[in-house]
Amino acid sequence: MTEGRPGDDEPETTVDSAPNAETEFAALPAADTASRLAWELDDGPEWKPPFWTPGKITVVAVAIAVVAAVAVAGFAGYHLRGGSEPSPSQASRAPLATATVPATASPLPREAEPPPAPPPPVPRPTTPRGPVDLAAPRGTTFVGTQSGRTSCQLTAGSVACLVDFVVDTPRRYGAPANGAQISINGDFEWILGDAGQQQLERLAYGVTYRALGWTIKPTSEGTTFINDTTGHGMTVSVEGVQPF
Repeated sequence: MTEGRPGDDEPETTVDSAPNAETEFAALPAADTASRLAWELDDGPEWKPPFWTPGKITVVAVAIAVVAAVAVAGFAGYHLRGGSEPSPSQASRAPLATATVPATASPLPREAEPPPAPPPPVPRPTTPRGPVDLAAPRGTTFVGTQSGRTSCQLTAGSVACLVDFVVDTPRRYGAPANGAQISINGDFEWILGDAGQQQLERLAYGVTYRALGWTIKPTSEGTTFINDTTGHGMTVSVEGVQPF
């Protein structure tokens, strides 16, 4: 092969005449075969990539694993709660659940206050063992009962009492007698008098008194006067007089 000279349109080609030398024409059959194979491949069905690619397979496997894990967790949680879903028939037969209103919390009870202390007992009057001596100014003692319906005057020689009688009494000076008198000798008489404004010594029931030689025993039934020397006396009340 020689190089073309400047000005020539095409380069001249010389063929080596040496026997068995490979030429450009000798390569034509191989090129033609490759061209024919490419042509035949183009004439076949169009090639498409497979649908299940490794990436898709991985995504699907992960999704299935997640769904399975959620299902297992739900199944385990349901059985751990110990309940089972009732069938439609059981649900229809099951009684309706009633709503319960939570009870309001009651306030804590207050500590109970201690009961008030009972009042102290009223001291009962004690009865003296011996008689109570009464004063006798100017030789006279005036006493009265708790009811206020009997008042008496004591001297050494006699006892005279004025009483609000509820019974009929003998008349004295044109009026019913309102009193009685007894002497140390036992002399008795009905009298009519007025007590005036004398200061009286109130006699307590059940207590024995002494004054000017007389023993006095007042009770709710009447008052008894006894002379200590002679033993004479009387018992007076609103229902009458009993001399002795």
